[in-house]
Amino acid sequence: MMESCTKSQLPKKSYLAPASSKHPSFWNFRVLKILRRFARPVYSYVLGGVLFDPAPGVLSPDALHGEEYAKAQQEVYEQTRKGPYGSPGMLMGLVSYASIISQEELKSTISDIRANSLAKTRFEKAQEELIIEQLSDPTFANLQTFCIPCQLDISAGSDQIQFFSKPPEGKNRVSLLICLEHPLSRGSVHITPVDPLKPPLIDPGYFRNGANAKILAAGLK
Repeated sequence: MMESCTKSQLPKKSYLAPASSKHPSFWNFRVLKILRRFARPVYSYVLGGVLFDPAPGVLSPDALHGEEYAKAQQEVYEQTRKGPYGSPGMLMGLVSYASIISQEELKSTISDIRANSLAKTRFEKAQEELIIEQLSDPTFANLQTFCIPCQLDISAGSDQIQFFSKPPEGKNRVSLLICLEHPLSRGSVHITPVDPLKPPLIDPGYFRNGANAKILAAGLK
């Protein structure tokens, strides 16, 4: 961090240690101070979704959690290279927000964005205006959709192994997910402890701007 900053880029009170300071803890303290002052908002994608239960008798890859069914389908794959093990079985698409709502809804969304703006810097304000322009364009894909024929538990957080956890007994599910490609909300990253080896405090702030939820809801409809 210190190597990438020139003198002109540093704030007036940068807390840089003098060249004669050689004590490790002294330098660590100064580096933490600089990192705090150079912290920037987090910009991350927003993902939501719903689960569907197929009609009785219709199986999804969730059935592979059953030992007998999984073994049978493994044999099918080994002999024919077909079956649930032979294909990822996922659908994906892109759609524009302006093409799925009315003009009145679009105006309301834009009004909400500007009324609850989180943009502070000139760059962030320009970025927000660009997102508004993209949302207004019926040919610009703001929303990405996924259809996965099994239960996807997005509440598992960063442990993606748990995303495909076993559904309730006797259930086979299909997941419909929607992702906002250009969100308006901003999160934050802060160094909370004095130990630089400990993880920082990360807050994605996905719905600080309520327009994110409004756009995602329209996509799910």
